[in-house]
Amino acid sequence: MEEEDGKLIHDITITQHPSVLSDHKALRETYLLPPLIQKVYKQTLKALSDSSFVLAGIGLRACIEAVCNELKVSGTNLERRIDQLFKAGHVSNGDKRRLHAIRFLGNDAAHEIKEPKDSDIRVALDIVEHLLNSVFLLENKAKVLDTVAENYDDFLKLLNNCALHFNQAAAVSLASLLGRKRRLVSQGFDDFEQKAKQDVADGKIPYLKLGQVSNAGGKDVQLYEFDPAKAKPDDDDIPF
Repeated sequence: MEEEDGKLIHDITITQHPSVLSDHKALRETYLLPPLIQKVYKQTLKALSDSSFVLAGIGLRACIEAVCNELKVSGTNLERRIDQLFKAGHVSNGDKRRLHAIRFLGNDAAHEIKEPKDSDIRVALDIVEHLLNSVFLLENKAKVLDTVAENYDDFLKLLNNCALHFNQAAAVSLASLLGRKRRLVSQGFDDFEQKAKQDVADGKIPYLKLGQVSNAGGKDVQLYEFDPAKAKPDDDDIPF
């Protein structure tokens, strides 16, 4: 409070409720995150906006733990689980090193009650948000794009999606049924077809029945009787 020309001038303090984290844009579309991860992330942001840096450091570490739980990455401690994130292909080697840095920051906050510096906690937040964005948010958005079928489940989803758009009843090869999407199966096509052939024989792919074996260019090609009426969307209908 100051006095000016005989008048009292009061200090003005502006406080915003609820508190917000200045100069920060939180992740959008957090509804795409698994529920527990979304909860931990939002609570960590709340701790940061309240300048509760010790709790925020623990929260960022907990975000990594929650990601490992969601991805079913095992390990006796977080150090090994982070290494497994890298080995399983979920993060790059550079991401792995940065996640270990957050592990140290979180351990110091949890075990030594050491408060991280504001600048350090902001960098750690960026790293965790990058992890959540790349592993969950972008992965979900990318479903509308063509991507490679890396395993048999991906192959079946791709095959089913192509069957939905193949309207004529005919004897076709799996390559013909896939059409231009055949390029998405760059490796393992023959192995995938052998599994699919057995599934067709067992009635697990209802829109296909085993047909004749044709010879094309000196190579035997299995044909399948295709029934478009029996092609139905998958429950999770992933568009490739």
